[in-house]
Amino acid sequence: MKKLVSLLVAVAGVSTLIGGVKADTLETCLGGTTGSCSISENVSLGTFTLTNDTTLDLQGHTLTLTSTVNVPSSKTLTIKNGTVTSNTVGELFSVNGTLVLGTSDSSLNVENTTPSSNQIIVRLLSNANVTVEKTTTLKGGVGIMAGAGSITGVNVKMDGTITTSGFGLYVNGRNTSSIGTFNVTGTITSDDAAVYAAGAANWTFTNANVTGAEAISIKRGDFTIDGGNYRGTRAFVETPEKNTNGSEDTGAAISISNTAGAGTVKVHIKDGNITSDNGYAILEYKADEEAASALNTTEGLVIDDGTFKSASGKDTVKINGIDTTSSQSAVQIKGGEYSKLPDDKLLTEGSTAKVISTSSSSSGNKKDPEEKGEDKEDNKAPEAGTTTDAKNPDTADNFIVFISFVITGLVGFALAARSILKN
Repeated sequence: MKKLVSLLVAVAGVSTLIGGVKADTLETCLGGTTGSCSISENVSLGTFTLTNDTTLDLQGHTLTLTSTVNVPSSKTLTIKNGTVTSNTVGELFSVNGTLVLGTSDSSLNVENTTPSSNQIIVRLLSNANVTVEKTTTLKGGVGIMAGAGSITGVNVKMDGTITTSGFGLYVNGRNTSSIGTFNVTGTITSDDAAVYAAGAANWTFTNANVTGAEAISIKRGDFTIDGGNYRGTRAFVETPEKNTNGSEDTGAAISISNTAGAGTVKVHIKDGNITSDNGYAILEYKADEEAASALNTTEGLVIDDGTFKSASGKDTVKINGIDTTSSQSAVQIKGGEYSKLPDDKLLTEGSTAKVISTSSSSSGNKKDPEEKGEDKEDNKAPEAGTTTDAKNPDTADNFIVFISFVITGLVGFALAARSILKN
């Protein structure tokens, strides 16, 4: 059996296994042909374009980017097990091929240490395929962004954690046709709108956790929400101002604006917790008074189930751009629980929508029979003479009467016995 011998080389903190060929820089290592590269100490990387499919194992160390890493079409870069950081780069990764951040068996932290709206962690180009594994955290200005242009063929799987000062996920409004798909199962937390869909895409949120000034701000696209938590934290804005260069400030958990045009939005909520701290759980409004609603006229907003909570006294589902005085099918509320029941005209025939029970606003998952108003055999008012609880007044009275009879009987027996003995 022929013995295969490979040479492991360590040069300037870089160790690589590339067919026994020495690599004197990280760039050379990443440009190798075997698809495997690792580092043995903290290193920096300047302008770089991937030329071969490569997996980079940071082995617990830090890779500092001083320029953008470009992942071209048909190439795959996987990074795992360490930290990627930058304080100077406008965008850390520009992706036209495939980028995998993290693996199921290793953690990865990617951070822009001077976050701003101009600092992007991942820029999507056409045919970009990006995976953020569950063990991966992205932190910076903007998480993942599809910029201006006619971008197509995008596929994003976000199962990790994104924490940003700007948008967590963002599609630029110049993308008037769907750029592709976003599948979100992870956690997004943002100081701004956590998800901003100015441009078109197909979005699926499954048991995700999304918190931002607005959890999801929508101008275009098709959305399916199936489980999870979606929370808006911004102060309530009574009349949102039209913004053609960004999201409108509303404070709603899910905000739908017509700035990008009419009939461009479909939202299907199968389940989930939709909460606004200060405003409406869901707000649809006409930022552009001259245009029709952004909601598709037949299936704009469909709610099957879920829990919807607005700030005290606020509508849970606020619809401003649809004429609800006549028959309409743009908004179809089929079920769910609401802190304030939506307008009857928004409910479908046979809708099971109802006001949230008291227990739905309590903390924890355990049922509290007091709050639920459920029958509680132990706490029911007992019928007189039927209970055996000594704390029950009726039972206590019966017990005293019984003891009295016993004592009286014993005294009578003793007197009778004494009389007999005397005789």
